[in-house]
Amino acid sequence: MTGFPQIDRGNLKNSLDRSFVEGVDWPLPDAALAALVDMGLSDEAIARYFGVPVSAVRREREERLP
Repeated sequence: MTGFPQIDRGNLKNSLDRSFVEGVDWPLPDAALAALVDMGLSDEAIARYFGVPVSAVRREREERLP
């Protein structure tokens, strides 16, 4: 974790929904993927949201994030 303030999970879904509508696609930029991981989203949750296999999320996270 990076020490960011606690995230209101109710607002998280709204923010993700808004981002998706605005054209966020997979794969995400490194900073966006890191933010989702830092907010505590599991690989499974990220995969489900973007409609990609869990293995794709895991591979991106392991290859691109420290």
